[in-house]
Amino acid sequence: MIICESTTNVPGLEHAEITLDELENNLWATLAGDTRVCRSHRPISGFPLLTVIDEANDSQFDVLMEAFRSGVALPPQGAAIALRGKKFHGHHGRPWLAAAGNIHLTAWFTTELSLLKYQAALTMLPALAAWSTVKQLCPDAKPGIKWVNDILIDGKKVSGVITSTQSRKGVAERVVYGIGLNVAVAPEADPTSYVPSTGCIADYGQVDFWAGLDVLLGELARWHRVMVDEGPCTIYQSYTAHSLIMGREVSVMDDPGDQQEIARGLVTGINPDLSLSIKGVHAPVRTGRLKLI
Repeated sequence: MIICESTTNVPGLEHAEITLDELENNLWATLAGDTRVCRSHRPISGFPLLTVIDEANDSQFDVLMEAFRSGVALPPQGAAIALRGKKFHGHHGRPWLAAAGNIHLTAWFTTELSLLKYQAALTMLPALAAWSTVKQLCPDAKPGIKWVNDILIDGKKVSGVITSTQSRKGVAERVVYGIGLNVAVAPEADPTSYVPSTGCIADYGQVDFWAGLDVLLGELARWHRVMVDEGPCTIYQSYTAHSLIMGREVSVMDDPGDQQEIARGLVTGINPDLSLSIKGVHAPVRTGRLKLI
């Protein structure tokens, strides 16, 4: 089921104003206030509910996390997409330009996962979903995962992901994934040593926004099922198999700050806890911001 603003143009949807149930109404009020709403029963890959907002004034990821922390009763699983938006970001608040034509997705699952066992896999999982989505949409492209959470094609960043959990007594009761995927537009951004350039998957093939979103939702739900059914090892093995940094020379800087180099050298391994083994560095590197050199 898709819930969207009555003015939002979603191809293939018959808009009919409706009355929401309590949990849906809470979700709509959290994301869209009192904006008029319509609903369609168009199938969505892997999710019972998708909320579509034309333009979000705040990061949907932040808004939903605050609602969960505040105890707002929301559906146990769902996804929200903003066609455009403000204040979207990646790790440590680094801005992500939410341009029309690109995907800005927040999705959540209710879980009973041990943080000790699954925390690293929860971080890897949305990167895998973004990687496999790009691969499906652009079979001739060669995407790869740059530690920790960027997807690059030909050195250009096309996607970034974040994960957050709501936990109690060491158990993740809810996991929230945020995924930004440049579909139609490569946002203008000042080049840095971490992100020399940006790209979009339209550079590698003609991709319809809604078809791309459907693939991404399906891949996110699929990888989440794999993690729950098979455990974190499968996620780890797939993440490392598609890594761009194995056998590469890297520099890792402190994050946030970017003032001090933590480590430099050849990456010899990505460990199950997501730490890096770097030749000549005596201890695994667990945090930081990586650049290829």
